[in-house]
Amino acid sequence: MIRILLYAPITFTRHCIGGTLQYYTGTLSVDANGNARITGTFDGGRYNWSASKSTPMSTSTKPAPVTPTPSTHYDLTGKWNIAFATALRGTIDITSQSGNEFSGTAHIDSGKTERIINGRISGDTITFTRMWEGQNLHQDYTGTLSVDASGKITANGTFSTNDNGIWTWSASKSTSAPVTPTTPTTSTGSGADAFESGTRINWQPTSGLGYRLFRSTSSSSLGISVTDFYITSTSFADVNVEPKTTYYYTVKPVLAEAKPFDGIEEKLGPTIATFTVTTGNQTYKPGSFKHFILLKLESPYMSVDGVNQEIDPGRGTQPLIISGRTMVPIRAIVEAMGGTINWEAGTQKITLNARGNQVEMWLNKNDIKINGAATKMDVAPIIQNSRTFVPIRFAAENLNCKVDWINSTQEVVIVYED
Repeated sequence: MIRILLYAPITFTRHCIGGTLQYYTGTLSVDANGNARITGTFDGGRYNWSASKSTPMSTSTKPAPVTPTPSTHYDLTGKWNIAFATALRGTIDITSQSGNEFSGTAHIDSGKTERIINGRISGDTITFTRMWEGQNLHQDYTGTLSVDASGKITANGTFSTNDNGIWTWSASKSTSAPVTPTTPTTSTGSGADAFESGTRINWQPTSGLGYRLFRSTSSSSLGISVTDFYITSTSFADVNVEPKTTYYYTVKPVLAEAKPFDGIEEKLGPTIATFTVTTGNQTYKPGSFKHFILLKLESPYMSVDGVNQEIDPGRGTQPLIISGRTMVPIRAIVEAMGGTINWEAGTQKITLNARGNQVEMWLNKNDIKINGAATKMDVAPIIQNSRTFVPIRFAAENLNCKVDWINSTQEVVIVYED
């Protein structure tokens, strides 16, 4: 009998010609002779499949240790010169970067501008999508970043068009100062502030699956994780705190998920940041459990209880300021808090239903109704890029939420009870 030394789950997607996708799952096993075999199902379990490979790889009954790799912080903002194997040339302008997420515009085809969306840095790997407005056309790019001694950043990789084909690309940007890889270090006292509803913490991205943020009232204790799950955002609003209290926060990267059925615990890396924050004399509804939604100007992402997600998937929609009011694409906000939104084309009315309240607004009108009671707001909802933007303070506060504006980071925090 051949002894099996390793079992591991495996998943992948087969992209067939014509656009059909097949989703495969299976179990990888390796025996003492180094022979690897996978058995599983695809198309939702409708069909079985198996594969085998003879490999000289060695195996062990113990998983190999995961060692955190040095993290590089790249500043991608600015103009990049991009070139293709076809001799086509152009530029990319990265206009916004928040941590490891970025967006901008592409100017490659003469006289045309496309959007750069879904930009993300993971270690030295860069990914983004070039999106044509109003057309069923997009290109997905992936590449590797590097910095030379003079501070010049380059990226080299491949891209596909509408998920078909593979072509090469390269781009370069000159930066005033070299960006060099460094091992994670502890950052004390910066990147954290108290605001009316609690504390807001921000840290630099590093390699891993996500982050654990620990909170304690003692400087000598790690304390408890502020969430049951690991956080994927690098910003967090801790709204479940008490007034006039000093809190000590510690951030650790998550290197590997827990596998409770195999007796394997979640694996954390070394501390990458620590913060000390004292809350104000009052906080929003202390003693009750609260949720938060955090948005940032010029960023197409929002953090919902620490989970990073696109505000408007695939479109790069961002909050904006009009007449001193923060305007947001309201559907994402209302649905994130478990509510619904309705649009009546004939009257151009927007109806929000959430948290036991109903808010009615009309496009390009300052009228607003809260549970049937008519009043006014100073900025009217608008349509921009085929999306409805409404003043978030008027909408959210009338849905029994609290809205805070953090001026130093250009962020809006929406807080609401369970």
